[in-house]
This record gives sequence, C-alpha cells and structure tokens, in this order.
Amino acid sequence: MNLAKFSLNGLGIHVNDAGFATPLDAEIGNLQVGFTAHAEAGGAKAQAVLDDLGVAVSGVRLTSGKTPLLVLGGLQLEQGRLDLDAREVHVGRVALANGKVELRRDAKGRIAVLEAFKPASGKPVAASAQLDKKLGKKSDKKEAAWRYRLDQVGLAGFQVAVRDETVQPAGGLTLQGIEATLRGISENLKTPLPVNLGFRVKEGGRFQASGKVIPARLRADIKLKLDGLALAPAQPWLSQAANLQLASGRAATQGRVQFDGKAAADKQVSFKGGFTVDDLLLKESETGDRFLAWKRLTSDTVSATPTSLDIDELKLDGLGAKLIIYQDKTVNLKKILRTAAVGKDAIGAPPLVPVSPDRAEGRRLPAAVAPAAPAFRVNIDRVRVERGEVDFADLSLRLPFGTRIHDFKGALNGISSQPGSAAELELDGRVDEYGLARVTGQIDLFDPTGFMDIKTVFRNVEMVNLTPYTATFAGYKIASGKLSLDLEYKIKQRELLGENQIIMDKLILGEKLEGPNIKHLPLELAIAILQDSDGKIDLGLPVSGSLDDPQFSYGRIIGKAIGNILTKIVTAPFRALARLFGGNGEKLEQIAFEAGEQGLTPPEKEKFNQITKILNKRPGLALTVHGAWSAEIDRPVMKEQQLRRAVAEKMGVKLAPDEEAGPISTANPKAQGALESLYAVRFGEPEWKTLQTRWQLANPEKKQGVGEMLSRLNGLIKPEQPLSEEELSALKGSDLHALLYGRLLGQETVSDATLKQLAERR
Repeated sequence: MNLAKFSLNGLGIHVNDAGFATPLDAEIGNLQVGFTAHAEAGGAKAQAVLDDLGVAVSGVRLTSGKTPLLVLGGLQLEQGRLDLDAREVHVGRVALANGKVELRRDAKGRIAVLEAFKPASGKPVAASAQLDKKLGKKSDKKEAAWRYRLDQVGLAGFQVAVRDETVQPAGGLTLQGIEATLRGISENLKTPLPVNLGFRVKEGGRFQASGKVIPARLRADIKLKLDGLALAPAQPWLSQAANLQLASGRAATQGRVQFDGKAAADKQVSFKGGFTVDDLLLKESETGDRFLAWKRLTSDTVSATPTSLDIDELKLDGLGAKLIIYQDKTVNLKKILRTAAVGKDAIGAPPLVPVSPDRAEGRRLPAAVAPAAPAFRVNIDRVRVERGEVDFADLSLRLPFGTRIHDFKGALNGISSQPGSAAELELDGRVDEYGLARVTGQIDLFDPTGFMDIKTVFRNVEMVNLTPYTATFAGYKIASGKLSLDLEYKIKQRELLGENQIIMDKLILGEKLEGPNIKHLPLELAIAILQDSDGKIDLGLPVSGSLDDPQFSYGRIIGKAIGNILTKIVTAPFRALARLFGGNGEKLEQIAFEAGEQGLTPPEKEKFNQITKILNKRPGLALTVHGAWSAEIDRPVMKEQQLRRAVAEKMGVKLAPDEEAGPISTANPKAQGALESLYAVRFGEPEWKTLQTRWQLANPEKKQGVGEMLSRLNGLIKPEQPLSEEELSALKGSDLHALLYGRLLGQETVSDATLKQLAERR
C-alpha cells in the first residue's frame, strides 16, 4: 500500500486536566500534519514506512487557572521518517519559536510553575506504573532496540521573565531573544553533542555559550561570555541586607565551565577565566553620599569550584570608598548593614575567642590554635589598587579628623580565608596638593574584628581644607595650619586600640563658634606657649579617654615654654634665613628623597614650589640643584627592591618597568617556592638542602609554611651570615623563608654606578 500524501490542517485542540489542585488548560490553535506512507503486510514481517513527516503547531498556551505558564508561537518538525521494520526514527529538525515563560516566586516563597503541577488530592500514580497496568508484563521475546536520530533541535525568539516577590519592591530580570541549538541527538548517549545558547538581558547585558555535552557521562565542557550585565536590577535584594543604593555597575565574564556529574561534589563544577565589574557606584540610601565605587575591578586569572576561589591577581582601578570610625569606635559599615543582616554576630562573625598577646602584637596565630577552616576557601595572591580616592575620618580622636585621599594606590598581598592568615598591605596617596597619606600593616579580611594591625600616616595636610566637622577645635574655626598624624589601629578581642601622635604646624585659630555643646578653652594662650621654634604643636593624643576636652597639662606647658624661649634666642639667625625662603620656618636648603626612590613625595614638591616663588621675586638669585645618593641609605632599599622584583617575577607576577613589587608574604606558597628556587640558584642546590635539613632538625615540631611580613617599612629583616654547625641552635623558632629572604638580601648587590644613575634621575 502506498500513500502518496497525507495532509491535516486547521485542527484546534483544547484540553482541561482537573487532576491538579488548580486545573490545567492546554490549547493548540492550529495543528498541521503531513507525510507519505508505504506499507506491506503479506510477507514474513509487516513493513511500514512513514516518510517526509512534517508537523507544524501554532498558538500553544498552557495555563494554570488564570496564570499563564507557557506561550509558544510555533513548533515545527521537519524531514521526519519512521521505519517500523528497521525500528528507526529520524528527524531532520525540530524548531520552537517565540515562546514566553514567566518564573515567579510569590511573597511566601512559592514558585508558580511548581505549584501548578501539584495534584488535586492524594499521591499521583507514576506514569510508568499506569503503563504497566495497561500493557501487562513485558514480552520475553528479545527485539532489536529502536534507533533514533534528531539532527537538530533549536529555540528562537524565546523570552523568560523572572520575578521574585519575596523582596520589596519585587525584583526581576527578563531574558530576551533566547536562541539555542542542540545537534546530533541519538540513542548513543556517549556521543558528544554540540550545544549553543545565547540571549539578551532586557535590563542590559548579552550572554553567549557554546560547547559540548556527553549525556551518558554527565559531562559538559562549555565556553561562555557575558558582556555588559547591568547590576542595578539587583537593588531589591541589596536593600534587604544594606542601606545602600546600587546606582550603576556592569559585569562581564569570559571563561570555560566544565561539569562532571560523576565526580566528587566539590569537583563537579569548575570555572577558569576572568571577570570585570565596571563603573560600580553604591550610595548611602539616607544621604545619597558615595559609599563605594570603582572604575574597574578585573582579573583574568580566576579558578573556581563549589568549595574554592583562587585568583592570582585582582586589579582595582578608580576606587572610591568611604571609611568613618565613629566616637564609639564602630565603623560606618555597621550602620550601613541592616539589623537583620547584622544580627547578634555581625555579618555571620564567628564566636569570639581569646586573642593571644602574640597576635595582639602583630604576629599571626599558629595554625595549631587557629579556628577551623571554613567550608569555602578563598585565596587571592595580590590585589593591585590604582587611582583610588578614599574619604577617611576618625571621630574617636580627641581632635576629630577627616579628609579625602586621592591618587590612592598600592597592593594587598596574601589574602586568604585560611584561619590565622593575614593580608599584608602597603597603600599610599595624596591629600590636597602636597599632603601624604600612607597605610601599612596586616589585616585578616575575613575576620577583621579578630585581627588587625594597621598604621596610618598623614603628613603635611592643610587643616583649612579638612571636612567641616574636622575644621573646628574646642570652639574655634581653624583659619590655617597643617596637620600630621601617626595613627595605629590594633584589634584585640574586638576592641579598637591605638597609640597616636598628632602634630599641628603653624595653627592659627579663626572665629569663635557659639553653641550649647561648645566649650571655650583659653587656646590662644595655650597655642602660643605650646608652639615650638618651628611653630609645631605636638599633642600626642591617645584614642581612649574623653572625646570632648583635650588633655592639656599646664604644668608641662610652662616647663616647655621656658625651654622654647631659650631655643628661639639661639635659633633666631637661622629663622631670619628661613624667612627669606618663604617666611614659614621651613628648612628649604635640603630636598629629601625617600630611600631608593627617584621621585619626590608631595611635601617635598611643595618646597620646590615655594623656592620657585621666591626666585621669581628675586631675579638676582640663582639656584643649582644636584642629584645626590647615599650608599648607607639608598643601597639597602634598592637591594630589597631588586630582591622583591626577583621573587615576584618567580611567582609569575607581571610588573611594569617602574612598578614596585610590594611586600613579600612568606605565608604565600608561591612566595615560598620562589624564595626556595632563587636560593637554590644563587647559593647552590646542596647549600639549600643543607640549610633546609638543619632548619628541620632545629624545628622538628614546626611546619615550613609559617610566614611573617617582609616590609621595607618595619626594618625587621637583617642580612644573615652563612651558617655554621655551631650556629644551628640559632635556627630554633625561626621562619625558614624569612631566613632565605634575609640571606638572599645579603647577597644582593647595588653598584656605585647604579647609585650614580639614581642621582642623575633625581
């Protein structure tokens, strides 16, 4: 029997299923079917072939009550063939077009799509069990398995709307223009299937993915790319945790995702690639002030699994941040976080544990007594900060201080979630035109209330330009003056401590302020007595104590005044000379470079500016400037710079020719490997093995991974001499990699010719 052509058109279908808690309605607007057929029944086997099969469906709707679950513009099946005798099915293409799906979670957390398929009552009978009842037991006769092949299945023009009503206002995201293809589907589930997916995000963004999946092995290898994803739609979820407004931001990522369903749970999914977050701006909801912003946060060395995140280098460009320490020694972050998010233990902080004196003095907790490691591990080898701007204020000081730091740059090395570890940081920036700000120290970023030891230094800050709440002092405005501060912030048992020095240079008071809470002290007399021969006032104020009334010791003031009178008489001739160069008592005859550096700090540049003004008024004066160098001062720093760069390059860090490598953390496994490799090259492999063996003999109970901060600022590292057997006892309790660093530093050389080149650059 031959059927030349069968055609069905114009068939509409409507089905109502009341077996669900809310009846389901399925509707097909038009069904078209066409095929040819050939059948033979007289032979040993019945033969039937269905060919040129085509199916077209349009106007598909699936609803649950009044809730639309799926709208499908069309479905097409093309080039179909069914061979009953050969037990084969082949379809050339299946295409679904113009579909719409809404995924909604209501205020009670219920997902509409899942709720729609809840049965009306009782438990549903499994479809397979129902089929067994109808067909009875399976036949014992063995027959060839069916073979099938679907060349391509594709989606086009789909839209998925996601809405979450558990937050207020409701949050949502709409995926548009969803295109997807899957090729080569067959009964051979071990065959890799090419897959492609792409869509646009209505709120901003575009996603592309391509790769292969292996169904039988539950494996997938996908390359993905996300561009320009707008972050502003995340505002409803952010508002639940913090009083912040997400004003702008775009995210992008590119990389490779691998999935292995048969692997251990912590290794089933992995990602290698990079990401970028551009133009982020977070504002305080109440004031509209900037809280956190950056131009770009990026890394191209990200490795992630369900239990770990590893980043070689993270670059932060154009940082804008706000850090305020209030009178009660809390920080502004605590006020930004909502109560529900802060809770009894802020930000999920672990219970407090006693802090040992070692840690309070800046040394890390040994691994043996550190808290247990968290389930999710984070390691970031290096964070590079460039072109930052930070609003900083410390209102816990007796003289409240606040300013804006710009050109903020530096590095944080060795960030890790491993308990007991601490990141090393060195950051600096400018305040106004000639002021300097610098931050150094250690901090556990994952438990900052457990451990922090940071020193903040401000130099040459114009007091008249400070923020409004700062530019008042005991009932007076500040007309002029410069401020320098040395602030230490240490955490001990979640209590902020500090030993601070505050120096005011040439302070001149302005108009008197009136108000109910303002106390007027005889500051004009006190300032006149306190100012030394250079016009400086050294308050030496601690953090603790009263915040309202500076602790002036009048007995000490009088004692100092007697010494100051004699000093002024002796120094009068030099004061006259100093006035010639600006009249402010500055010692302009010397321009000081920082050790090993070829550039001047902002305060030293100001001296040049003052000299220029004087020379412009006195054309008869000539000034000759010579670059200078000091073997005792410059050579040690340049040696350490050379060694830092060598270690960083061994670690794989890419540095610009004039970029500093930053501090070396001997707790970083990469730094340890680099130090060991350099030591073996420079001193010889046998010497390295000998030193390693001696250290292990002297420290049998100590792991090799204990580290300490190697910073040119603390001056703790001294070059080590070659070890002898008698000096073996000196290794007891030492840090092996700090020892390697010290010996390598002692072996570094900086020639006089190199120092002369430094002088020429200066």
